[in-house]
Amino acid sequence: MRVQSFDLATQEVKTILETPVFLAAGDWLTGFAATKDSGFISLVRSKDGTSSGNQTSRLVTLSDSPQSVDATGLQEGGAQSILRLSDGGLGVLLDKGGETAPRIERISPEDGRIIQADTTVENQQQKQRLKQNDDAPEKVEPGATIDNSKFRPNVRVRGLAQCPDNNFIGYKTDRSGITSLALIGEGKDVPLTFQGRAWNNGFLGLVCSPSGEIFGLGNLRYEGRLYLHLIDRNSGEVKRLKEFDVTQISLG
Repeated sequence: MRVQSFDLATQEVKTILETPVFLAAGDWLTGFAATKDSGFISLVRSKDGTSSGNQTSRLVTLSDSPQSVDATGLQEGGAQSILRLSDGGLGVLLDKGGETAPRIERISPEDGRIIQADTTVENQQQKQRLKQNDDAPEKVEPGATIDNSKFRPNVRVRGLAQCPDNNFIGYKTDRSGITSLALIGEGKDVPLTFQGRAWNNGFLGLVCSPSGEIFGLGNLRYEGRLYLHLIDRNSGEVKRLKEFDVTQISLG
């Protein structure tokens, strides 16, 4: 597997990491994220080969010698992708479909466990004391609860990313591929256009920069090459930046 960087200022593409093959028969790569310590991690799903087709998930830390941990918190199924959260943590999109609304949970890259928010009285009192100290910098506590209230049942959103204002974005497609940008925190969908035509093929991934700019990796239907695009969240205009021959993206 090859990891490449794209410099938004110069549009220079560099290969920064090459790893040995770590996918086996029955594996597929469903998520990729840059970690806060400048590393990279992938979500891999597998079928166990039985007639029931049970699925398992694991997290793979990418390096010259990739390290895997079973994602024990995801064995119930529904893990669709991983994403870097706005505070540097790692999130996983869980979506079983049907009447159950999608949700995002924090996950530990070290042991693959879901990180539960600490809601004990003692911990909340400690947070309150810290708040009253004007010299204490305000920050998101590790394991803080993620607001999933804006996600709706029977609404499938893909390519999720979190912006600096903590709101999530993603994209939706209809049966013909016509794509809208989903501003989940605002409860609004913005139809996407490219050179005056409707964008008709979804994306392989979205990211939101520290300044709030939205970038998407993808191409129009029947195009063979992949490109990085800048997406205007207000008008829905998609501006093509440069060819970028990768299959998933994350903000480093």
